[in-house]
Amino acid sequence: MKAMTDREHRELLHRHGLKATPQRLAVLKALSETVAHPTAETVHRAVQPLRPGTSLATVYNVLNLLAREGLIMELTMADAASRFDYTVQPHAHIVCTGCGRVADIQVPVPAEAGSQAESVSGFRVDKVRLEFRGLCPDCLR
Repeated sequence: MKAMTDREHRELLHRHGLKATPQRLAVLKALSETVAHPTAETVHRAVQPLRPGTSLATVYNVLNLLAREGLIMELTMADAASRFDYTVQPHAHIVCTGCGRVADIQVPVPAEAGSQAESVSGFRVDKVRLEFRGLCPDCLR
């Protein structure tokens, strides 16, 4: 996904009824400039040159708000800190069980998976997430 400009981020926030604060814009910019899936701490370090003095708590609050609004994706990892993804369109992830690296992977995510899971389980499915786990090339060496 092509990173949006500051102006496009402002418009996106406004479309969702959110003020385009400097902190929100800095977090969106930091996320848009990486293909990694950073933790809140990593986003905080990236925001510092853009908005010196922005606290880690503010970054957490902004990330949680943006994820709640569907502007970014939060990837909760059972064994690690949450990661954040600028790409919100349905896609799969691959996670290294050695170093914890998370990457997007281009494999089909079946559109009917959620409804099929509902019909066999009785659950109401709110989200479908396809995740692969294994060792990355670096950890294999």
